[in-house]
Amino acid sequence: MAFRLKASHLIDGVLQLDLPQNSPDQARSRLAAPFVVGPENALLLAPIQRLLTGDDLAEAARLFNPLTLVGPSGSGKSQLAQGMIRHWREVLERPGRGLLKQSVLDPGIEYFTAADFGREAQAAAAEERLAEWQSRIRNLQLLVIEDVHRLRPRSTIHQELRHTIDAILENGGVVVITAQREPAALTQ
Repeated sequence: MAFRLKASHLIDGVLQLDLPQNSPDQARSRLAAPFVVGPENALLLAPIQRLLTGDDLAEAARLFNPLTLVGPSGSGKSQLAQGMIRHWREVLERPGRGLLKQSVLDPGIEYFTAADFGREAQAAAAEERLAEWQSRIRNLQLLVIEDVHRLRPRSTIHQELRHTIDAILENGGVVVITAQREPAALTQ
């Protein structure tokens, strides 16, 4: 099955992808800049096309999961991750969609920086609502964790992230992680 991105352009062998927008005004902002797919990131094209244009998250989950976007600061990882969030919120919030586990009011999509994930997990534990927080997070359809290389060096936070990723994958959800280095190269 072929997927095509709307408003993509091929210029001198480089593909420019126009990402989903939050609003018409965002088209004028720096965050709305198109993503450029060149030879250095061409392998990324297939999973990104599925995650930016598809309407079957379960199919994307079978093909590219978890998806880890690795690159230096400014390479477009956050731009792609936020474009995926916007696309799937729109798709999953459509009336009549057969959502996997969540209601129409809560389509089961979350975006965290690694630092925010750690802070929320610690706050939930401190406030004795960890089980409730874990249940909500572990039943998501799409989880994006940005800058995983900045996750605090606490084993409890690392274990929570590992268990969360495992649970989401087991339930058929999608996990997208961004980092400046490959996760295997991270010392913690």
